[in-house]
Amino acid sequence: MKVIMKRNGYGFGMDWTLDYRGKEYFLGQDGKVCSRLLGMSPLSVIEEISESTGLSFAKSRDIQDNKKANTRLAQIIVESIGIKSYRDIEPWDLCVE
Repeated sequence: MKVIMKRNGYGFGMDWTLDYRGKEYFLGQDGKVCSRLLGMSPLSVIEEISESTGLSFAKSRDIQDNKKANTRLAQIIVESIGIKSYRDIEPWDLCVE
């Protein structure tokens, strides 16, 4: 379980995709995922990762390259949307765009 992050076509944000149990689910732009899906600010997400993993704030911000932070972000996403049966979810069903 991980979050794949790619620079979007606008050049100022990252598009997030959740890789969960061998299936990829496009979530949308980072800021929108934080506010609409998680109900948190990006800063609050980083603080949650830092507190729950014991990583420093700086390491928690490096979600793309820090496996522990990335895995925790994926867990936060899965917990917040309450995925029970992933087999019934289409790759676009979780998009916040």
